[in-house]
Amino acid sequence: MAQAFKKEGLPEEQRGLVSGVLGMCPSVAAVAGTFLAQALVGSVFWMFMAPAVVALVTVLILVFVLHDRTIAGDQQLAPYGIGEFLRSFWVNPLRYPDFGWNQSGFLRSLLSTLTWL
Repeated sequence: MAQAFKKEGLPEEQRGLVSGVLGMCPSVAAVAGTFLAQALVGSVFWMFMAPAVVALVTVLILVFVLHDRTIAGDQQLAPYGIGEFLRSFWVNPLRYPDFGWNQSGFLRSLLSTLTWL
């Protein structure tokens, strides 16, 4: 969800910093979750509810702090159908070779995993 807000809500010069912070979040969350689970080992209920409460609080902060842009009444939007939606998933790996290398690594990992099934 944070990646969707990054492009719309941030100036271009801050996007790199925010991308770096967002990239660290899964690692920090895994370590924090481990310590939280160890601290709450006596109560299975709170072991599962504490992360849910943290998630709820952070989403509520986002909802109240983020001000969504509105479209002016006279502004016309381009037509957007199912065909345009499906075409938006295609990225040309020859035009964007970094993305192509990224996807080839993912596909190699997927193939490796599927061969073991």
